[in-house]
Amino acid sequence: KSFDGALKALVASRRDEAWKYTNPAPIARIGWTPAAAASVSRAALDALGLPLGEDPHLVFVNGRLAAELSSHAGLDPALTVASYGQTLANDPAALEAHLVRTEPFDDRAFAALARAFASDGAFVRIPRDHAAERPIWLIFLSAPGAEPCASHPRFTVIAEAASRATIFEVHATIGAGVHLSNSLTEIRAGQNAQIDHVKLQLEGDGAIGLHGVVARGQPDFGGTVRLGDDAPRRRARPSGARRPGIAL
Repeated sequence: KSFDGALKALVASRRDEAWKYTNPAPIARIGWTPAAAASVSRAALDALGLPLGEDPHLVFVNGRLAAELSSHAGLDPALTVASYGQTLANDPAALEAHLVRTEPFDDRAFAALARAFASDGAFVRIPRDHAAERPIWLIFLSAPGAEPCASHPRFTVIAEAASRATIFEVHATIGAGVHLSNSLTEIRAGQNAQIDHVKLQLEGDGAIGLHGVVARGQPDFGGTVRLGDDAPRRRARPSGARRPGIAL
């Protein structure tokens, strides 16, 4: 089934508790097509003004890794920061277990759609008792086309026991056009792990940002800054943690 068809079925069923008081039907009526592969220039990335410096960063355009815009400079060799495609090619066992061990999303339908339709993603692993020296940037760029299009950014963070890291997640629009960014962040934190997760949304006119977060363990969530998106939505639901879930 296509994403557009699955979205219409979701709206018809209205099974997602998170949308109990918000009607998602206007989103489904648009008629989405998959976001096509696109290129973004280094100048366009630099124009966002992100203070990347020598920090390691992965850049995705319409859900696909843009290796030419990404950098492992400054990456702590003990850490893993790679795309799903790179990880599955070089060390599949590191990622496959987490992809197949995922919990059901019966009450989080947009997260389930992101999981089903993501074309690639980012994989971050911080080993036990290790503190990352530099922040890690995961940058998801939307480059809209002539027709309304949808992409599904996704990333998985494995923070082993007593590890520490800071992750900056950025969603930004390059160009103009109607587009949907339906992302999913999955964080699995071991005992006494600390993940400072900060999200920045720089999504322009015509953008709809649906950004879900599902956490297992007790990571430390930072804030979300949004500029310009039409219908932003962030959801953090720690599973098995003592802290309550957060819905913004």
